Amino acid sequence: MITANERFQEVWAVVETITQQELGEFAAQVSAENQLAPTDSDCSTEFLLQNIQIAILTLEARIKKRVEAIGNGPYDRVAVPKADVLDRVLRADSAAERNLGRAINRLERLQRRRKGEPVPTPVSVRLTR
Repeated sequence: MITANERFQEVWAVVETITQQELGEFAAQVSAENQLAPTDSDCSTEFLLQNIQIAILTLEARIKKRVEAIGNGPYDRVAVPKADVLDRVLRADSAAERNLGRAINRLERLQRRRKGEPVPTPVSVRLTR
């Protein structure tokens, strides 16, 4: 897969870097804890098992965080369209809103005319700075 897809090569390089960092931090933590390890063999075994369990839980939590961060990345990038696409969407929305407003005004005028009520002349108010 690495040779078939350039994007996968980039992702794989990032995964390798993160793995090396995580393993380096874990090794430093273990070496610091080993200096505090008890000398009795039964206590040493218990101490080692506890440290392994803590390390596994820590790595699982870190992996879960990384997976969530990586998993949300593509969705975040496509959730908001690019500037030119967003501009077109907003223009289309504004045009549709103006057309709807005009249609509602026209409908109200036609309904008043049909009922025989007086129909005021249309007034266009434009507020600009």
